[in-house]
Amino acid sequence: ENKEYKTFMDFFTRKLSLEKWFEINQNDGKYLMALPCECNVESIGFFNNPKNILRLKKPVKNVIEDLKILGLYNIEELAYINLKLLKVYYHRIHSPINGKITNIIEITNDDIFFGKNNLWIVTINNSFLGDVYLLLVGELSIQDFYFKKGIGSNVKMFEEIGNFNWGSQVIILYNKKCKLLKNKNLYIESKKKYFIGEPIFLI
Repeated sequence: ENKEYKTFMDFFTRKLSLEKWFEINQNDGKYLMALPCECNVESIGFFNNPKNILRLKKPVKNVIEDLKILGLYNIEELAYINLKLLKVYYHRIHSPINGKITNIIEITNDDIFFGKNNLWIVTINNSFLGDVYLLLVGELSIQDFYFKKGIGSNVKMFEEIGNFNWGSQVIILYNKKCKLLKNKNLYIESKKKYFIGEPIFLI
């Protein structure tokens, strides 16, 4: 919103203006997958060649094994999009697809997974895309993500899932081999900045 904020946290937890919300939602029905947040796209790739996804503070092989333990058995088939949120960015996270939230796993920084980062793994199932995962990474001392949606919630693309309380990163995992994405081009590139709702894949 274009308005004055009394504190930085008021600014940090700001919501979309109605005008921006309507602008984004005009694209409903045009995209298969959209960006869930304002971000810098740090890297795009596959877990069978994951050299650019090292900011999880552990060797990549260990991260893959950790994700398998958490139930992501097809990890080698998944593509990832690594999104960095700077502290001045809009920090509410929206659904990248239409679907149903089937699972939310919380990993605290006291657990053995992912170094000292906090992590939430949100599974969203779409009938055509299969399971799409959001890895919500609270870096350093960030210990909280406030969910507006829970397990069993049906979510529409662009619908808000929740928000971080400080800077963070989001990683999207999806199966590029699913039939619906076959021969589809990505509409984002690494090392570029984007806003919530911009397309990842068009219909």
